[in-house]
Amino acid sequence: MRKRNLQDEIKMKKIKLKLLPSLKEKKHYLVFKGDRKIVETALFDFLGILGMAKANPQVIIMRENIGILSFNRQYADEIKTALVLSGVHTLGVSGTINKAKQKFF
Repeated sequence: MRKRNLQDEIKMKKIKLKLLPSLKEKKHYLVFKGDRKIVETALFDFLGILGMAKANPQVIIMRENIGILSFNRQYADEIKTALVLSGVHTLGVSGTINKAKQKFF
C-alpha cells in the first residue's frame, strides 16, 4: 500500500485560507466636500508614506464635489485633522457605507 505524503493530502482537501473576522481591518467612511486631488495630497502630506500605509485611505465614490473616503478606523482623528488643515469640509463619519450615503450624501 502506498503512503500518502502531506502534499498529496493538501491537494486532495483543497484547503481555503480565510482571515478570521477579528483579524480583518475595520473601516470607517468619511463624507467630504472638496476635490479628490486636494484630499489625496493633504493626506499624503500630513500622514506620510507609513501613515498612508497604516490608515489605508481610499476615495470610493465621487459625485460632483462630494466624495466618500474609506479608512482604517484607528486613524479617524489623523484623517480628520489632515482634511481640516487642507481646507476640505468633512460632512460626517459613519461605520457603514450605506449609512454614510443616507445621512450625508
